[in-house]
Parts: sequence; structure tokens; C-alpha cells
Amino acid sequence: MTYGGMRSLISSLNKFSFFKAERIDYDNIALTSGHQIKVDISKLEEFLSSEKIAEDTISKEQEVIENVNPDELQAIFKYHEDDTINIQEVMTILDFNTDEIDLCKAKFKSNSISFINLFKHFADIILVQQEEGYNGVIITDEQKDKLCQMYLD
Repeated sequence: MTYGGMRSLISSLNKFSFFKAERIDYDNIALTSGHQIKVDISKLEEFLSSEKIAEDTISKEQEVIENVNPDELQAIFKYHEDDTINIQEVMTILDFNTDEIDLCKAKFKSNSISFINLFKHFADIILVQQEEGYNGVIITDEQKDKLCQMYLD
């Protein structure tokens, strides 16, 4: 499972019978809230039983192997603007080399940033790389297309 943030994670977990999260203390001005999370231990243990895990894992692995075309793996990851992403992971998917990844991490002084910040950074590079005499990181049309495919908003 891939999650874009806490709300996405909670929404996905609420689909399981053993997990229940309810929003409490909603603040209409700040648009923030807390969550009360409850886990039914007996249902969780049932879910985690060794037979069920083994069956699910085998069937899921077979499904992934049978249904995913290796050429399509690059397009699986999609992000919203406010999703926190791992620069190393995303730039590896986009086929950047280690030096280019390190330059980007150094610019942001972090390996984790919001997707929109990385998207805007790449947009700036795409504009600047068209100028004569540019000698920085080059973003290919293929990399630009993959990046645009990752963008959900």
C-alpha cells in the first residue's frame, strides 16, 4: 500500500474490521482535528493468523508477478501536491544518476520533501536548461513525462 499522508492512511485502515478511527475535536478555523483510534485485538489477531498471512502473501505475490508489466512499474507511483516523498526514491524511478540525486538532496537539505516542491524544482530546471550555457542537471523529455504521470492533482 502507498499512502499520501495521515488522512489517507487512516481512511485505508478504516476498511479493516479490526481498526476504527474517528475524527474528534475538529477545529473549523484551523481545519485540523485529532483522531481517536481503536483496534480490536481479537479481530487483529485473527487477521494476522499465520494461515491467512501465508495465503494472502502467496496470492498477492502471484497477482503482482502475473499482472504487472515491468515497463509499467515506473508509472505506478502517483502523488498529490502535499504528499511527502523520498527524493532518492522518486529520482531513481525517474532514472537520475546518483550525482544528480545528491545535488537535489543537497539543495533541499533533506531527503524528504513535498511532491509539489520537487515538481516545481524540476519545472524551474526545465525552463533554465533551455538557456544557452546551462551546465546543470539535464531533465530529459522522458523524465519530464514520467514526472507528469506521477502528479495526481
